[in-house]
Amino acid sequence: MAHLKFLDIITKNIENNEITAGIFLDLSKAFDTIDHKILLSKLEFYGIRGVANTWFENYLSNRYQFVNFKNMLSSTSHIKCGVPHGSILGPLLFILYINDIIKSSSDLNFILFADDTSSLCSDKDPEILNRKLYNEFIKVQNWLIANKLSMNLRKTNYMIFGTNSAKCNSVKFDLITRVSETKFLGLLVDEKLSCPAI
Repeated sequence: MAHLKFLDIITKNIENNEITAGIFLDLSKAFDTIDHKILLSKLEFYGIRGVANTWFENYLSNRYQFVNFKNMLSSTSHIKCGVPHGSILGPLLFILYINDIIKSSSDLNFILFADDTSSLCSDKDPEILNRKLYNEFIKVQNWLIANKLSMNLRKTNYMIFGTNSAKCNSVKFDLITRVSETKFLGLLVDEKLSCPAI
């Protein structure tokens, strides 16, 4: 469904003679940096209150980790944030945590799938698109900071989709790297939407 939504938005924009910029966010250690207090308040907002919220609080708290290397054990360290890896609840809790990122920007179309977050922005005028990209990207960064998540700027990139190459090449966004192809939810997508490989 995420692939279909992604392709549908871009093809409709192309039919309307709009240039589309796709931003592919890479969050640094996304599952490990979830703030428990923020998560519990979001769960309460979504209606998980009282005993159910306390259950999640107990599930997340009093967790410890250690390293075992050649039968040598490190001292234990208290885990103060994050959701358990390999658990059924981990991805669900992360989705609930990041779900309201869509409210950070009214000009971006977000496509969320676990810790893969992408957004699309479009306009007929490349200069307006440049301004939109910058302004909306800053809003997303502010949302991430407020929610104690961090973006890996080296792995976050953007791609331009459109039929007018001159207009597409005049879209400049210097905060992250422009690429001609990228992996989107396991599918390698290029700027011509030819999906060269899986």
